[in-house]
Amino acid sequence: MKKVFEGSCFCQSSSIINSIIYSLSEPPYMSEITESDIQAAKVQTNNGGLETIYFDMEHMATFYKRIKELGMHRGDEQFIKMHLFDSWESQIAYIDDSKHYLQYESKMMRYCIHKVLEEQFEIDEIVWIDEAGRIGNPRWENAQIFRGENGKVSIPKQVFFSVYDKNKSPWIIKVFTWDDDESQVNIYTAEPQEKVNELWQSFQDYFAEKGPMRGELFTPMGEYIESNGNTFDDVVLSDEVKDKVMMNTVEFFKNIKKYGEHGLSTSRGVILAGKPGTGKTLTLESIISAFPQYTRIYATSESLMGRHHIRHMYKIARMLKPSIVFIEDIDTLGASDDDDYYRTPLLGEILTALNSIESNDEILTIATTNYPDALDIAIRDRPGRFDVRIDFEMPDRDARRIILKKYLSNFNIDESLIKYDKIIKETDGFSGAWLVELVQTSFSFALRDDSNDPTITIANLESAMKVVKENRVLAKKQRDSMEESSHMYGA
Repeated sequence: MKKVFEGSCFCQSSSIINSIIYSLSEPPYMSEITESDIQAAKVQTNNGGLETIYFDMEHMATFYKRIKELGMHRGDEQFIKMHLFDSWESQIAYIDDSKHYLQYESKMMRYCIHKVLEEQFEIDEIVWIDEAGRIGNPRWENAQIFRGENGKVSIPKQVFFSVYDKNKSPWIIKVFTWDDDESQVNIYTAEPQEKVNELWQSFQDYFAEKGPMRGELFTPMGEYIESNGNTFDDVVLSDEVKDKVMMNTVEFFKNIKKYGEHGLSTSRGVILAGKPGTGKTLTLESIISAFPQYTRIYATSESLMGRHHIRHMYKIARMLKPSIVFIEDIDTLGASDDDDYYRTPLLGEILTALNSIESNDEILTIATTNYPDALDIAIRDRPGRFDVRIDFEMPDRDARRIILKKYLSNFNIDESLIKYDKIIKETDGFSGAWLVELVQTSFSFALRDDSNDPTITIANLESAMKVVKENRVLAKKQRDSMEESSHMYGA
């Protein structure tokens, strides 16, 4: 008599059964006995299931036959039937419904699904079934779910959840994730489709109401980004421009629900247009800082070049509304030669995202452009997509004085020697960005004079003015050359 297996395990999990069959199919047992010789002489059990199995040469065939009848390699379907119907041979029909999740949404949804199951169900068993039908340990993934160094959380990667709802009805939720983070979630149940739909909605509601991305600032790829904290005190705008910005962005978003209560659109698009360095990006950053408790998606043109990235961005914005979508340099996505027969796929995608069958209620879209006239007419002249265009002009004399004094106030300066009127006159046509560059270059010259206690003098400013003017000429030549090449090749 030979003692082949000893252990304790609940029969329905079948892990002990799988262990037995694999122990019988590999050396040393198969080298000593054949399949036809296998018989069981004695099986000791306890209340929890199989405990100890003994074999001899007389009764092993009977045992082997019984093992086969129990369904050793029953796989997914048998596991599901055992949980739903207490019999892997059941012929009762059940629902198998699935959804796919891509990119970072996959990780976020797997986290939310696990939380819903913990909160709304009694979890009976968590396992994984491999390709050979063997039941083993579930597979988890340590993923960045929340912001910061401590934001990593263990989430299901390849898992079967056997659960019971509040009415004690059995369900199975399967999570399978590929190496590229695409995941498929299956719901198995004998409950009606209506109940399945409610569970899917529970997953989505958790993501929208309690999920990690609600009230966060992130890119279209789901990467958290830090606000630099700039406010409207840091950007110098004319009263007219600031008033338009406040009315169409900040004040609109603060009162967005009131617009809806009065039957008005709660979706709005605003284009901030102007030459580089006129304060468009600073204005975006100020709006970001004004709404730290709301969802904000910040997109550069490069982050939207992938297939369906624009569509996916607005899908997430709708789920997490009210939300604000920021798009820098939209002209690189929505440019056109105004030929009705030719529009790029990206342009078509952004037009659809802004004004399609899917509602963008409670979504504010703010885009910047250096070249507003290059935008497709369907973007620049179509309320419902972009309703307002706000033009950012080069700073006038008074604005240049404010900008210079603001940035020079951070340094030691020789006030008695600084001739602001002369500087203001010489900087006619400078953008805010070039004025900041003037101050920085002046400080570089001051450091050369005294690195221990640098003080900006009129001589430093005059030297810096010469350098900055030369750089502006070179920058303009480069920009003109790039534009000429674009026209030459029909871009």
